Amino acid sequence: PIWHEQQRRMYSRFQPVNEVQNKVAHFVRKNNICNASAMHIRRTDLDFHPHVAGSQNHSIDADFVAFVDSRPIDEHVFLMTDNPSTQLKFLRKYGSNKILVYSLIPFAASVSSRKNSVYRFTTLHHAIVDVLVAAHAPSFRGTFFSSMSNLVEIFSNVYDKSACRILKKKTLKKIRE
Repeated sequence: PIWHEQQRRMYSRFQPVNEVQNKVAHFVRKNNICNASAMHIRRTDLDFHPHVAGSQNHSIDADFVAFVDSRPIDEHVFLMTDNPSTQLKFLRKYGSNKILVYSLIPFAASVSSRKNSVYRFTTLHHAIVDVLVAAHAPSFRGTFFSSMSNLVEIFSNVYDKSACRILKKKTLKKIRE
């Protein structure tokens, strides 16, 4: 089998712990992510990667602004990012009624960091919740050459989206009543 098929088979076996599943399901239902868009903006280290720096495929903020602007006015956009400045930039530009985030990234962390290659502004727990929430969105805009964006795309095809099915059942029930 080709690598894409092997990856899909491998990730289809992924089963997050109950705590993570519950947080994802709660956020998805509360914010109607099944009818939202999502985007991943990687910024802390990818700009210096040899395959990305100077590439014509390099994802710039203007690409993501255009993505948000292309969405219907009443549609939420879930933002996953590894950079508190980027998160703040999009929240200021569009507000929290348009841009949804799982959790605010502490800005103080980025100021005190020397940005070495092993430093993260978010926890791994935050990162996996972000990935699984974004995988519920029917429309996704990722960052070029980002493994996190690739994970969202993979999980959108293999992850159990029961939170969406539950939402659809409740919506149908309300429509019928």
